[in-house]
Amino acid sequence: MRGFTLVTGATGYLGPHLVDSLLADGVPVRALVYSEWKGEELAERGIQVVYGDVCNLATLRESDLCQGVEVVYHLVGGGNRGEIDPFLINTEGTRNVMDVCPADLRAFVYVSSSTVYGRQSEWVDEETPPAPRFDYPQSKLDAEELLQEAAREAGFPAKIVRMGAIYGPGASMLGAELVQQGRLRITGDGQNVISVIHVADAVRGLRAVADHGRAGQVYCLGDDEPVAVYTFHNYLASLLGAPPVRTTPVRRVRVLVRVLNLLSRLIGRRPLALEALIELATLNVRMRNAKVREELGLQLAYPTYREGLAQCAARILSDEEE
Repeated sequence: MRGFTLVTGATGYLGPHLVDSLLADGVPVRALVYSEWKGEELAERGIQVVYGDVCNLATLRESDLCQGVEVVYHLVGGGNRGEIDPFLINTEGTRNVMDVCPADLRAFVYVSSSTVYGRQSEWVDEETPPAPRFDYPQSKLDAEELLQEAAREAGFPAKIVRMGAIYGPGASMLGAELVQQGRLRITGDGQNVISVIHVADAVRGLRAVADHGRAGQVYCLGDDEPVAVYTFHNYLASLLGAPPVRTTPVRRVRVLVRVLNLLSRLIGRRPLALEALIELATLNVRMRNAKVREELGLQLAYPTYREGLAQCAARILSDEEE
């Protein structure tokens, strides 16, 4: 009997696309879900839903989360805006999921982030030393190191994917509604260049890593042509017939976030991490994708942002007509 494939983070943006791909190939899927209302739709589709919290090892042990599991896609993550402790969810959460994996696990695919490189003026690849600049990427890197140590010392089948910024229909990264309304604001001048990946290719890449990647290895997953943030959003605006996007000086964003954080404290909410937000918005990193192409044979359906955004814009305009 074919074993289960476990997907953590199945109710995020990337997770449902991965689940769709697995189901289309007849793969039995189990999903780790934090809250019941998020799991109902998954259960209705025939997915085995397990409720638990990656930050609470006891809930994972009590649920028999990984019983009969052959492959794990660990997508759960967070804390990039300071809303939660990134080390708790990214580092300890990864350790907890590792702890309940069976001895005969075939692959554990961990979704890390291009942000671990910090700001880089040159191209980076899997051999480039990471240089995280704030807590979120540091917590991702700490999780990577846990997995690589387990791979070296215990043969744990960890495979790490440093993912570029994921976009696609419905992705929050697009800011499509704001773009159409002419209200999207880019922090800084938008000339910082980032690696992006269409969600369909992100799924294709993750599955290639699971099936053909080597344990203990890191794989950079972005498209063929990193793009300036301003160029990316402005290209989408042109496809949608919207006005050009505008930029906001970093100093003005700092003032705005400080005001929002003051209000958050007054109502008892955790303030956003100001510098983390600035770092994310002004990140500069170009990842080479040669390893996933040459070693894994990955072929991208959307090799640049132009093809990917054309698909997104067509979907947006089609939905409006309906």
